[in-house]
Amino acid sequence: MHPPSPSPLTLHQFGACARSKSVRIVLHCKGLPFHAIETPLLGRWRLRRLSGQAWPPVLLAHDGRVIVHASRIVRYLEGVAPEVPLFPNGPEARDRDFATERFAENELHLLGVALKYLNPRNHRAALASVACNYRDGYNAALLPLLPLAQRLRLSRFGIRARDLDELRRRFRDAFETFERALQENPYLIGPVPTCADVRIYAVLWALRGCEEVAALADLSGLGAWFRRLEDEHGWDRA
Repeated sequence: MHPPSPSPLTLHQFGACARSKSVRIVLHCKGLPFHAIETPLLGRWRLRRLSGQAWPPVLLAHDGRVIVHASRIVRYLEGVAPEVPLFPNGPEARDRDFATERFAENELHLLGVALKYLNPRNHRAALASVACNYRDGYNAALLPLLPLAQRLRLSRFGIRARDLDELRRRFRDAFETFERALQENPYLIGPVPTCADVRIYAVLWALRGCEEVAALADLSGLGAWFRRLEDEHGWDRA
């Protein structure tokens, strides 16, 4: 049981983003009620004024603290509700979990965004994944410009459409590595889901409908893992 809180947790999010999805999954796993606020595509000055940054996720905690970045938010929530742990026991397992989480945060997330918006055959799926969060107003009117805006953002990282083949190869290599891990355990690190599963699941969820995910259909362990997280743990509903 959690003690009554003076105010609910508030999550400022991009609903279709893997990082925001990761935080929602952790809140779901830990049974913590929260209020979600969708960050507008433009006019993110309110979020910057609150947190010092313009990109979600940002969590407003019970005590008024403002926590930025998915990894920091997850660690805060682990301390708030340790009864449902998402960090494994033992130093070796914790090291592997942390390494997988870091890989998801620093490389796989950007790979996913690049494939989603640089591959023109993914544009329909990309817009559909975002449209449910912006149904009216100026945000809905801006949606058709989102792929262009993301391509311009990716170009600042030196990532362009000409790199698609290499991006696909790196994406496929990563999930073949996860497939090998899932031949030994039902989850990426061991017998129960951990933060590593949260972060990798969220990347795949954010790419639903994209052809690079469809191309992973031959990885049977990965498919069984993904269905298990949805059917047994309800992560698709987070």
